[in-house]
Amino acid sequence: MTLKTKFRLSPAVTLAARVLLRSVPLTCALLASVPLSLAAKDMTARVDVDLSHKTGKQNPYYYGGNNIYPKGAQGLMDKNGEFNTTKANLASQLGLRTYRFPGGSEGNLYKWKRAIGPLEQRIDNVSGNNRGSQTNEFGSDEFGRLLETTAFKHGIIMVAYGYEKPDDAADWVEYMNAQVGENPNGGKDWAKVRADNGHAKPYNIKYWEIGNEVYGNWELNWGSYPNSFDAKRGAANVELDTAAGTNGILPFGDAKRYVEGGTKYFTQQKAAAKSTWIGDKIKTTGKAGQTFFVKFPPVDLSDAMQPFVLKINNIKWQRVKNFSRSSAEDLHFTLEEKTGRINFGDNIKGKIPQQDHHIVLDYLSGKQPGFIDYYRQMKAVDPDIVILSNFEKKSFYQRMAQVNAPYDGVVKHYYPRMIHRAKKEDKYEASIVSGMKISRPIEEHKQWLNGFENSSITGKEKLWFTEYSMINVPNQMAIFHTVINEHVNDVGMLLGHSLFLNNRSAMITNNGVIRAMALPIQVFSQHLEENFIRSEVTGSNHYFKKKKLPALLSTASISNDGKTVSLVLTNTSDKYPVSTQINLNSLPDSFQAAGELWLLRAKGNNPLAENTLKEPHAISLEKYKDIKNINAHYKINIAPASVYIVKWLLK
Repeated sequence: MTLKTKFRLSPAVTLAARVLLRSVPLTCALLASVPLSLAAKDMTARVDVDLSHKTGKQNPYYYGGNNIYPKGAQGLMDKNGEFNTTKANLASQLGLRTYRFPGGSEGNLYKWKRAIGPLEQRIDNVSGNNRGSQTNEFGSDEFGRLLETTAFKHGIIMVAYGYEKPDDAADWVEYMNAQVGENPNGGKDWAKVRADNGHAKPYNIKYWEIGNEVYGNWELNWGSYPNSFDAKRGAANVELDTAAGTNGILPFGDAKRYVEGGTKYFTQQKAAAKSTWIGDKIKTTGKAGQTFFVKFPPVDLSDAMQPFVLKINNIKWQRVKNFSRSSAEDLHFTLEEKTGRINFGDNIKGKIPQQDHHIVLDYLSGKQPGFIDYYRQMKAVDPDIVILSNFEKKSFYQRMAQVNAPYDGVVKHYYPRMIHRAKKEDKYEASIVSGMKISRPIEEHKQWLNGFENSSITGKEKLWFTEYSMINVPNQMAIFHTVINEHVNDVGMLLGHSLFLNNRSAMITNNGVIRAMALPIQVFSQHLEENFIRSEVTGSNHYFKKKKLPALLSTASISNDGKTVSLVLTNTSDKYPVSTQINLNSLPDSFQAAGELWLLRAKGNNPLAENTLKEPHAISLEKYKDIKNINAHYKINIAPASVYIVKWLLK
């Protein structure tokens, strides 16, 4: 697990380094590219650790990530239905503990009841990423089994806002959390269904999130879907797909609509198939028995000014209750208002539509539920669950205060852009600053939480980062340092994007490589103790675009028995080393202990390098040295662009 980083220094630099490090035996120069001239520009820092001042506790919900359900959870499951041993072991090695299911954008059109029971009986779901239909090898029971048999011991479920109704969400809570026979939601005993599917005991999922980024105009949901025509979600944005094939901009979500639900009149929208919104399956086949669906049921037929209109090849068809009076040539169809299902005749009773046409609809969708409906019905099933709002904007807090309704926390997705815009030579420090800026949404959350009077909440509801962008090592380190030291009691969750998705955002690739950006999880999850304690850094500062940076970021911890102290130190500069004095306060000068030094570093001269199949240890975490005797006042030189872990092992 450690960075095996042996830098090739020029003879002159090597000599200088030896002179510099002679009095500091545990220092390791990390970047070969640091010019000799910079050796004279060392920064200095003092780190005071207060062993008696506990600031918070380790949180397993800080160490996890997102993964989408299709393709056996992106290869987490093998074809035999078992979890891939390599990926499971690497997840354990990293210290990953929390898993978000069934996904983010992909999960916005997810129906959980299609993904339980025998595989051959499961029904494909509609892709929330414009990819047609998605198979359901990895459903609720596989998710539960993952939490029982792997390092992932904690989970959160994202409910498809608007697409899954509150009744469905409440049934899902019952399926995951109720005892057989309790049947708290009434109707079908979903706990018994779970038992019949092979798992009698409840899975006890505590955390539930309503929707994924439904405030944005890049997600597929009834609120931000265009009033006219259709939309498709690309790599990042939803584009309006008009009859002329041109693109437009979709509206952003509305907090009132998210909170309270509502209706929306759609025009010239294509009907969908059961498991896809695109492709040939949403065209007529010319055969009897084909069914279609409105995209956003239920359908409201009460407003004559907003009628239900169905056209095929620009010809209007007539809605009937049934086909009992229909002739073979009648252009008739039936409509189930609750499900939005559309049926046609069989050329005996009602005409079969001709082949290769879209069904084009005008209809009033609704009433769609709001967050308060989900909250009420899900809590009625299990009052102990934590229900989180996905609507991260100020208007949500304001609207919830206006209706005086409760929520248990708010979800934030953190995707800063600063790093992508930075010049190559600035990317390290830009990454540090970007990570530290996670404080901004946390402070906004606290301000909005207490800025609108709402007697239904405590005012202590946390912010939950169920997604954040994992860009590189320094960015990740800064995020963890900042959250743990400044906001450990304000932040409930930190889940990276993503776990196994086979693209540049994956922590673990399909060929079994731990990406460099995931290694900070290992630093904080595996090498910090149960209790965070106060550490204060004083000394040199430097600047990046007028932003003052301390020479070091520091996070300290102590074990429950008080016998192990761990200190993580990150150099915020990729140019200058930091001569560092560490003091464990309240310990006598005569104190002695055994110790360890671990390093997170680059093998070459690039601290932003990426691990690949060809070079899996471009950046790694490794034990550098066992320390026979380490006292309470310890000096060490922290090399540029490096992370050190110093441990005191008390006897």
